[in-house]
Amino acid sequence: MATAMGYIPRIACGDMSQYDGKMVTLMAQVVSDDGNVAQVKSADGTTISVQRAEGGGNPYSSPYVEIVGKIMSGMFTEIKCTAWNECDMEQYAKMLELQNGQFRGLFHPSK
Repeated sequence: MATAMGYIPRIACGDMSQYDGKMVTLMAQVVSDDGNVAQVKSADGTTISVQRAEGGGNPYSSPYVEIVGKIMSGMFTEIKCTAWNECDMEQYAKMLELQNGQFRGLFHPSK
């Protein structure tokens, strides 16, 4: 994903260690959320805690969220979030496999 913030790769939670210190996009199913910290399950079935954007806020109002955030020492901090009512997580996981595997050169800028 290319934005005003630069290139932001889409990942599943299992890929987080490869992106420490970087911005990523994570599509996930909301497990729980108290407005400050949310538990979400990514397309690979991994559940993680997400530190909500500064100041927190209302709990997520949808079953799925697309979160742009930063990974620091295994912690994921939300910067921006978009709500989704539906998402086929199985198909999303397959898309991630292709995007970050066989077709990586099409989706990731070369260094």
